[in-house]
Amino acid sequence: MTQKIVHDFPPLMKEINAKFNTLNRSVIYSWGNIIYNPTRMYIPPSLMVHEAVHGRRQQPNPGVWWVLYLANKSFRFLEEAAAHRAEYQYLCGNGSRLQRRSARVCVSKRLCGGLYGHMVKRRQANNILDMPEHEFDRIMSAAVEEKGDE
Repeated sequence: MTQKIVHDFPPLMKEINAKFNTLNRSVIYSWGNIIYNPTRMYIPPSLMVHEAVHGRRQQPNPGVWWVLYLANKSFRFLEEAAAHRAEYQYLCGNGSRLQRRSARVCVSKRLCGGLYGHMVKRRQANNILDMPEHEFDRIMSAAVEEKGDE
């Protein structure tokens, strides 16, 4: 998915800021096929991959996705796990063992970090990144089925 970059705040910024206190920080926001980048920060290719995952998963209605993302910690974690895994896989690409290890540290640190509310411990974040694709897909499918039962 190609996303257009807009140097402005996203819709629902008031609600996003109330939840994450991001107004005065360099944070980007995916909204379907748009990445809002109010501080004009540099967006590395790996973060574009991360945001593209969000953009695809937000279809067909990014506003509904954001409301659920803000309200439901489990949903937020699964969404971030999927995006962080894609980012990590991109960074590992053809990198050396040292580069892959460095990528794992960086990405897992953000996944378990304060921006998302310290949803998991570092070891759990590492396990998510290292998990085989079929196992991660099974967890995601089970979460979708569970959500459908509510």
